[in-house]
Amino acid sequence: YTTLFRSGQAVIPANTAVTVYLNAEQQASTLDEYATSDATFSVVVTPLGIIPTAGVSVDVTGPGVSVATNTASWSHEIGAGDNYAIVALSCSCPDSVLLETVNVTYGGVAMTLIGETEVGGLGDQGWVSLYGIQTPASGPQSVVITAASAVTGIVANSFSFDYWSQTSLAYLTSGDSTDIASSEITLSSSQLAICAILSYGTGAITPGEVAGSALWSKSAGGNGDLNLTVISAIGTGGNFSATGTTSASQPWATVMATLI
Repeated sequence: YTTLFRSGQAVIPANTAVTVYLNAEQQASTLDEYATSDATFSVVVTPLGIIPTAGVSVDVTGPGVSVATNTASWSHEIGAGDNYAIVALSCSCPDSVLLETVNVTYGGVAMTLIGETEVGGLGDQGWVSLYGIQTPASGPQSVVITAASAVTGIVANSFSFDYWSQTSLAYLTSGDSTDIASSEITLSSSQLAICAILSYGTGAITPGEVAGSALWSKSAGGNGDLNLTVISAIGTGGNFSATGTTSASQPWATVMATLI
């Protein structure tokens, strides 16, 4: 016996099995005393959301900045349907400065640190970081970076993504006085990798042969020490290798994240 349809309509919870008897013959052997004749049912479906048919992808790349100060800002506008944004940034500093002294906001909302690492294991030469934010505000928004007063340069840019559902830190690596900066992981077909490569010195990074594309590359404007390249790729079930060749055997660092 059930009162599910006594009022003539019902809302059935998700993941609930319901048996509906359409006529008297079908319900005759049951204890439901109310279905005594043929009945007509109308089914109304209310969509709970749109299931994406495509994987996560980079939709918008910001203009980026290169400054010889401890603060930086620029404007980023996400694309239609974008639901995640990442800021890749690098800082240089002649003194030992804690990495946590950098604050990054998007539209006035604090971004979350995904991962960071020091150049060649030496914080006084600089570091590279990735910050992320879920459901960033639409329309033109200010990206603001505020670092400790001892920071002498910032190179950074923003990227927004559509069909995003999850971000994970994948890889941190660094080296000192070598010609090759590299990060390599295995990507499934549903993953996207984004890798920020920083070298510290007078020579710029030349992106190597990668299973992806160089989204953005810029050198510091003031002191010329920071050279930041951001590389991304969509997984095909194989290895993704983000590499860069430095021109002056200079120290480097990389930070990589995966998105699905």
